[in-house]
Amino acid sequence: MIIKRNPLINSREAKDTLYVFDDKKMVLYTYSPVASFIWKISQRPISLRDIVQRVCRKYDIDSQTAKKDIELFIKGEIKTTKLFVPVND
Repeated sequence: MIIKRNPLINSREAKDTLYVFDDKKMVLYTYSPVASFIWKISQRPISLRDIVQRVCRKYDIDSQTAKKDIELFIKGEIKTTKLFVPVND
């Protein structure tokens, strides 16, 4: 899977937290430092494998757990908030 951040998303960062405002639903989403890091590194197309490797290096977690959690997070965001968009590879 290759993704990139959705350029249409209205977001702001403060320290290690990402804030996304959905103006249609009038909802403000707050994301964790790990989610914020994934957002930062997905400015350009990036593979799930590369995301997992970079998250594991930065946060010192095992790759199996990271892959499972990151894949669930990304797929969920693609379906709900559209935070990320898939890129055809």
